[in-house]
Amino acid sequence: MSDDKFIKLAERSINMEHNAENGYMVCFLGIIDILGFSDFVNNNENAVKLITEIISNSLFINESQLEKISYKMMSDTLIVYTNENTQYALLNLIFALENFRIKCLEKGFLSRGAVVQDKFYLDKDYDIMVSPAFIEAYRLEENDACYPRILITNKVYDFLMENLESKDDCFYIKKLKFVKNYIENDFDNFYVVRPFRNIDIIAKAIYPNYKDCHGHIFRTNIDNDEEDLNRVLSDIRNWLIDIYKDIELKDASVRRKYNYFAREFNETLEKCSKYIDIENIKVKLFKL
Repeated sequence: MSDDKFIKLAERSINMEHNAENGYMVCFLGIIDILGFSDFVNNNENAVKLITEIISNSLFINESQLEKISYKMMSDTLIVYTNENTQYALLNLIFALENFRIKCLEKGFLSRGAVVQDKFYLDKDYDIMVSPAFIEAYRLEENDACYPRILITNKVYDFLMENLESKDDCFYIKKLKFVKNYIENDFDNFYVVRPFRNIDIIAKAIYPNYKDCHGHIFRTNIDNDEEDLNRVLSDIRNWLIDIYKDIELKDASVRRKYNYFAREFNETLEKCSKYIDIENIKVKLFKL
């Protein structure tokens, strides 16, 4: 090893030690695990191409949002973390996970994840990650999520809900109120990011708050909401039908996970039909 390289490595080691002495960066971190993707990797040579398409086509990967969040893909798991410990950065993280979840659905995969707030350290130059936040999120996703859903810890929920009662009608407060519409307490008392829940808000009319969130994956044409919404609902229905066919012969636990997600879509479809003229065709559920 040359003297220059040795010096640089020594400096890097000193910096890492310095960070360890002064504590980690506290940030928000979310993960999404693509269900069934490990089997796909083992049996399909197109796995790299597919995951690259999912990442590159997710709308959250743009310059403005990347000022607040960063991401790292590890095989079948997406890690998204905030570059600052703020509500606005947290909002961008939640939108990123939701966008990725929908892109996975488009490619035939269900997914589940978790969002936490804890300590995090990443050395990008040497690709070294030390993170209690990641460990917590991984354990939540693996042990508690169970179904295709994104869990949010109570700590994250409380942080996100601060200032929601503000009378300020600025973009920031609107966006927080928008998020509140689809983060709910689930049947087992975990807070979750409900899939599709913002769609029925759009269906009520040209919802002003939603226009402030046009970077979201469901938003492609702010001047023609009804047409755009019908396209989105039709696409999601077709994706779920394809997944239904793919897992029809698999065990009950897999079919139960599908039912959880498909039921969310059917409930959203029912709500939308009250506001706009849509093709109200629900997807089938498995009999368990």
